[in-house]
Amino acid sequence: MKRAETTWLRALVSAAAMLVLLSASAEAATPVAVGPGGPGGDLPLTAAQRQNVAQKEARARLEEARPGLSVRGGAAGGVAQAACPALAGGMAPATSCGTYWGYLVTYPRRQVKSYYCGVATVQVISNYAWNMDASHDRYSQQYISDAWTNTDANGQTTAWYEAVGLQGATAGSPRLPANFTYYYKRESSGSGWHADLRTDIGYFSMPMAASVAPKDPGYGYVLATWSSPSITAQYAGHWIVLTGWNGAWDGTAVPTVNFDDSAVGAAGSTGTQSAYSMWQIINKANPNHAAGYVVW
Repeated sequence: MKRAETTWLRALVSAAAMLVLLSASAEAATPVAVGPGGPGGDLPLTAAQRQNVAQKEARARLEEARPGLSVRGGAAGGVAQAACPALAGGMAPATSCGTYWGYLVTYPRRQVKSYYCGVATVQVISNYAWNMDASHDRYSQQYISDAWTNTDANGQTTAWYEAVGLQGATAGSPRLPANFTYYYKRESSGSGWHADLRTDIGYFSMPMAASVAPKDPGYGYVLATWSSPSITAQYAGHWIVLTGWNGAWDGTAVPTVNFDDSAVGAAGSTGTQSAYSMWQIINKANPNHAAGYVVW
């Protein structure tokens, strides 16, 4: 496998956001202005985009507080759960359909450069948004880097640039909801992150990008696709695509999440692992990875 480039942490406080540099990997892009604010500042949004983000945040908080969710079949207080909700372009996870789940069909891609995980993540999500099949890409990884993420210039993809890349590469796509805007966020809890994931996938039918510490030395949690002893433990940051969940967050290892990984496998790979352990590697800070960042 190509080793994911380490990410460099740069915490910058602005009136609206703190932004952190994260690692990248991928290919493709064509030059496009990123707008005022630039890396290290709050990502500029139109009034309509800000309203989209605010409405999505409100919906996710309702999802997090929704009563009666349980990963073990039944619901508290007799509140029935929707069994196997239909999703646009979705299907049941390979692990079988539980009482509460959501899944989107995406096609993983191998990052073409060692630091292109962020670019490959944008490519996978944009392919989904543009209804591309397993053999075709809407944009090359090089185009994505040149046009939006500036990964070659920076040597990594920041959360700021990852959001710019996802906004640009999905703009005008047939699967992009009219009231959906990708934006970066630092998650503060596992339950909050999982509610955001359920909102992205279950309500908007759009994947989430997440930055993880995939295999920190001596740490008890590892990205499932990096579990082979042949993959060296390392302090790194890595972007992946989150594509599904099976079972609502309950703070145990029972609920699972699905993901695409651009660093492992000749064509990239897919994985499934405990939502609890996934949160541990999203929220794990190391010298080259800032804790908690997603683009959702």
